[in-house]
Amino acid sequence: MSTNYHANWQYLANPFYSQTKRNYKQFLSLSSDHMASLKQAIDEPRIQELTALYAPLHEAFSEKYIRTSKEKDKLRAKTLEVKRKEEALRQVIGKWDLRLQMVFYEDTAEYTTLLPNKRNPFQVGAREQRLMALSTFKGALTKYPELSALQKEVAAFHKEFNQLRSEQQEQATTVSRMIEQLKEVHAAATMQMYKNLGMLMFIFGNTYELTAFFKLSVIRRGVRT
Repeated sequence: MSTNYHANWQYLANPFYSQTKRNYKQFLSLSSDHMASLKQAIDEPRIQELTALYAPLHEAFSEKYIRTSKEKDKLRAKTLEVKRKEEALRQVIGKWDLRLQMVFYEDTAEYTTLLPNKRNPFQVGAREQRLMALSTFKGALTKYPELSALQKEVAAFHKEFNQLRSEQQEQATTVSRMIEQLKEVHAAATMQMYKNLGMLMFIFGNTYELTAFFKLSVIRRGVRT
């Protein structure tokens, strides 16, 4: 749905869209207040028509906003799990390094083959780089039977870390998709609210009754929260 409201001509610029496009929580408050005000005007048939037009859009936005918020919460939880695993890796690589040196001294070819850059790749860099370092270390350890116990521990850690990262990325994709859907519903709802404003101006004219249908503090403020 187009969100081009011809802002170069101020009378065609939709304030409901422009003031809430970066703050859906703000629009939910505005929409809920508008919906409640419309329902209270039960004696005016023309307003009943506006209510019938706006109600499904308000319900769709509210439902999509709640669902998106829940998915964002899940993403935050997944991200926290990944960060904790990253921190765990920073700690455990030191223990693995010491266990490795109990078998191969630090200046040996075997040690250099297993940890060519020592602990650094496991403690700095992007998550994918750390996962790659883990995968490489896990694979290299299979060539040394005397390190089988360490290899199993590294493999288990890598599997857990990789699973957490995959789940986080999948959740991020879900959130991105839902945000796009929420944008579309928001655009449709703000457009109908703008149309309602026009009809309400036709009904009431420039009178105080018109302001009762809109939460003016939201429109005037138009700030991010």
